[in-house]
Amino acid sequence: MQDPTQNRPVLLGAKEVNPLKLVKGYLPELFIIAVGLVAGFIELFLVNDRNLGVIILSIGFLLSVAVLTLRKEIATQISQQLHILRTIEQIPNENWRREAENRLHRLAMELQDWAEGVRNLSREESVSYQIHLVNGARRKVQAIHVGIPLEQLFLWSRESGAFSRLRESYKQVQTHTTKQRLFICRRDEVVQGGRISNQEVLEVWKKQIQPVEQGGYGFEAKVRWVQRIEDIPPDLLLVDDKEAVVVKGGGMPHEHHQAVTSATLLDSYRSLFTSLWAIAEPIEEYLALDVA
Repeated sequence: MQDPTQNRPVLLGAKEVNPLKLVKGYLPELFIIAVGLVAGFIELFLVNDRNLGVIILSIGFLLSVAVLTLRKEIATQISQQLHILRTIEQIPNENWRREAENRLHRLAMELQDWAEGVRNLSREESVSYQIHLVNGARRKVQAIHVGIPLEQLFLWSRESGAFSRLRESYKQVQTHTTKQRLFICRRDEVVQGGRISNQEVLEVWKKQIQPVEQGGYGFEAKVRWVQRIEDIPPDLLLVDDKEAVVVKGGGMPHEHHQAVTSATLLDSYRSLFTSLWAIAEPIEEYLALDVA
């Protein structure tokens, strides 16, 4: 009686693969192996050069292994992509299928951004990511906080959910780490008659420069006054010149958060901070005045 298991396709994972088709798929690699073996045996037996024959056999074998490995990696990647596409094709609902295709396209674009060193974040993800960066700071923390509208400045003095956790993380930064914070504000909203016109602003700024052991954040802090909207930079957290979080339109419905590791973008944000810091005013100059 014939063995019923004979001539059956071999199961690999959940797929059935015919052995004959599998061998045919590797004909180029098998040809390379055969040529290497034949050349090696010719050197061994006809030319009678054993050393050269062994070398040719070794090179042929290593080349075959390299080709097989590369072929397998490429085949695996193609197979994974085809599996996703076939899965989408099996979705019976046309609207669902179209939405699945759109999601796959958006995911591909998102991962391309990641590969280029830019990652979009939600507001919640952004705060968590900033906490992660601050906790890992070793040399330098540089930050821009846009206090426009002025309520954005009060994130430092009022209970504000996740931002409160971020505030506390700044107190845990190692003492030898350089900490610089630049506030961007409108002068007419903060200063009247040469004095700070808002007690809460005064308290926020005092706490920024107070040592951590006295309940402050231990920052060197400055303020840059702006009037035009186009002069307002993004909120920025730059840590150790290696990673950054950038927030454009902070406090607005359209605010946009990004994590950045791209060297080119990091250079531009570092230059932005350095240039603004150079022309900003130390907040101590205003803290020395009484509140109006």
